[in-house]
Parts: sequence; C-alpha cells; structure tokens
Amino acid sequence: MQIYDDGDEATVNIGNVTHHHINPYDPDMSHIERAQWVTDEVVEFLQSLFDDRVFLWTQRGIGRSGMQQPYEGAIPDDLPDDADLFVWSRRVERTG
Repeated sequence: MQIYDDGDEATVNIGNVTHHHINPYDPDMSHIERAQWVTDEVVEFLQSLFDDRVFLWTQRGIGRSGMQQPYEGAIPDDLPDDADLFVWSRRVERTG
C-alpha cells in the first residue's frame, strides 16, 4: 500500500489492485481545513480497509478494478466472472 499527498487530495494505492482518491471537493475550505479533513478521511478509510469493511476486486491483465464500501458480506452482482475478489485479510469466494 502507498499513500500519496497530491496537494488537494490523497491517493491510497492498494497494491496492483486499485486506488482510492480522498478529496473533499470543497473549494471554500482553507488549506488547514482541507489538510485536516483529508488526514481524518485517510485514517478512517484505512481503519475500514484493515477491518475488512472494504471489498476489493480486480481483473488481472485487463486493468479493471474497483472497491465497494462499506462491505457487509454481499458480493456485488455486476462484477466480471473472472475477477479476483477479496478484502484486506483474505480472498472472498463467490457462492451459488
């Protein structure tokens, strides 16, 4: 995992799987308010990720990927059949 400070936002790269942009999209925030908001949101996202509340998927070789949060155990129906599915701590297997 890598976290990048992109100035007005942060980008969290999760391996070769996917990435997540964290940006308040509020032009009226001061630099200090924005920095605090982004920091708080990065910490909250990481807590969710490490608690397996972020569902991740990727199609190797194709470059398609994504995530869903909060993850509460249901696998989205619209994912490609050949996608690798997982949360931070483990692979997730399709049932049915």
